[in-house]
Amino acid sequence: MNRLSSGDEWTAEAWFFYPLPDNGGQWRLFSAKSKDDPVIVVKSGDEERLGLKVDGRFFDSAFDMKELSIGWHHLAAVANEDGTTFYIDGQNVGTAEAKSSEDIYGICSNLDGPGQSFGKVAEVRIWENALSSEEILANSVTTLTGNEAGLVAYLPMTDGLGQSVTDRSGKPS
Repeated sequence: MNRLSSGDEWTAEAWFFYPLPDNGGQWRLFSAKSKDDPVIVVKSGDEERLGLKVDGRFFDSAFDMKELSIGWHHLAAVANEDGTTFYIDGQNVGTAEAKSSEDIYGICSNLDGPGQSFGKVAEVRIWENALSSEEILANSVTTLTGNEAGLVAYLPMTDGLGQSVTDRSGKPS
């Protein structure tokens, strides 16, 4: 995938399957160019904490992913001047007091090799603006057309198996 600029405000959405794969303690949903800044990550210990990394430092949303039921869930991260707010299935689950302005270079990948995949992921969406909580709730149950205002990447992942996907937003990346 080509890099996607995250800018000052952005929203990233994806559907993922829980539980996450057993891979040693850290899962990356979106990766930045630097291995120290995976953008959206879950760190493990006694809890699987949802948050993001900025300049190699983990910023916690205070949400423990182990609270989720087994199955598919919608995740959204919205970055603005207040930090990054996380939503699961349309509900606000916490805010990390930081935001990443790193460009997104990979989805569900570890740029240094295997071992930190987020697992099963479907329909990734990246927006150039901070969506409202009402828009996140609506998006958690809505399929897009690909030409929505502010949408910079729409990856429905319906192309089959593999390591590349087709962007259906119609926007150059």
